[in-house]
Amino acid sequence: MVMTTQAEELRQSTLNAVKAYVAKALTEMGKALAKALAPRDRRLEVLEKALAETRAELTETKEYAKNLRHRGVWQRAEQYQKGNRVTFNGSQWEALADSPGKPGADDRWQLTAKGYER
Repeated sequence: MVMTTQAEELRQSTLNAVKAYVAKALTEMGKALAKALAPRDRRLEVLEKALAETRAELTETKEYAKNLRHRGVWQRAEQYQKGNRVTFNGSQWEALADSPGKPGADDRWQLTAKGYER
C-alpha cells in the first residue's frame, strides 16, 4: 500500500503532536512527583545526617570503651590511652587523652574517685 504525500504529512504531524503531548505530560508528571517527594527527601537528608553523626559517635564510644579499664597504680614508664583508669595517691583517675602526664598535675586526667586523706 502506497501512502500519498498528504497522508504521510498528516501521519507525521499526528505523530509529532502525540510525541509533544507525551513529552509535556511526562515533564508535568516529573515536576509533580518531585514536588510530592520533596518533603520526604528533606526528611531523608535529616535522617541520613543524624545516622552519620550517630555512627561517628558509636565509633568514638567503641574506641573509648575499648580502653575503659583499670590499669592499676600509675607508673611513669607506662603508656595510657583515653579511658584508662589508674590509682594515684589513693585516688582513682581517668585519662581524658592518650599519653597523659602525671595524674593531678596534668589536665588530661580527671579525678573519678577521691581517696581518703589522713
